[in-house]
Amino acid sequence: RPEEKSNKFYMQFFPEGGHLVQGIQAKVAFKAFNQTDSLMEISIYSPVGELLGQTTTVHDGMGSFIYTPTDKPGTVKVKHGKKEHSFTLPEALPTGHVMRAIHRDGQLNVQINKSNSLLEDTLGLFVFAGNAPYAFKELTDNVPSQLVRFKTKDLPAGVSRLTLINKQGEIVAERLFFVSPNSSAQIAVEGLKKAYS
Repeated sequence: RPEEKSNKFYMQFFPEGGHLVQGIQAKVAFKAFNQTDSLMEISIYSPVGELLGQTTTVHDGMGSFIYTPTDKPGTVKVKHGKKEHSFTLPEALPTGHVMRAIHRDGQLNVQINKSNSLLEDTLGLFVFAGNAPYAFKELTDNVPSQLVRFKTKDLPAGVSRLTLINKQGEIVAERLFFVSPNSSAQIAVEGLKKAYS
């Protein structure tokens, strides 16, 4: 017997790097399912109902927004047809790491932010091509934010993976990225001591 599929409108949220952390700004992608409108208005609200920002879907019910979570989840409201739907955002971790990656001017800029209670946590940033490690950088400075820059022309072609691990070997943030064909990795790092370059 064929599986019955729901036609109910709903949304899923995908924090960049894998999760939200209280007090750290993050990019959140979203996907609306079973939508009938090609363009939808999205409003982001704080836990107490304050309007934080607005955006629209880009295509196929997808889009993204910037959000700084607190100890209680915020809300997203969507105008879909003649109705307005409300969805609760994912709960944020009390402490943790947030990783953002942005392609700009021939570079992949990887911004790594961490909670103040984790400033002394040594981190390792891997680039994986397939399942093989392609590049690695140890991040040891006791600062809340660090920027790692990769020249995109020097990265492996296609889809690769950024993986951030702590000194216990646990994955604390991870995301995929794509670059056009080229070869061999060189890394420039800002905010680190020369002794660690």
